[in-house]
Amino acid sequence: MLSMECLRCHSAMVRELFTDREYDAGPGVFVGWRCIICGAILDPVILKHQVAHPKPMAKRARLRAGGVSIQTVSARR
Repeated sequence: MLSMECLRCHSAMVRELFTDREYDAGPGVFVGWRCIICGAILDPVILKHQVAHPKPMAKRARLRAGGVSIQTVSARR
């Protein structure tokens, strides 16, 4: 059995066959990975979108329609 590490919780993921019931030409079947602990799912489409739209880095300005928005992180003690 093939397995890989979950990007969320770092537990084992297993290959699974998924069925997309909303696929226009009938049920679409595809292979993906599901985490055995947190249930996260990865498939070729999800991976493609993650590469095209990487997660924002902390304390990085992002351009918005109304100007510049700056994200800050503050620690409570």
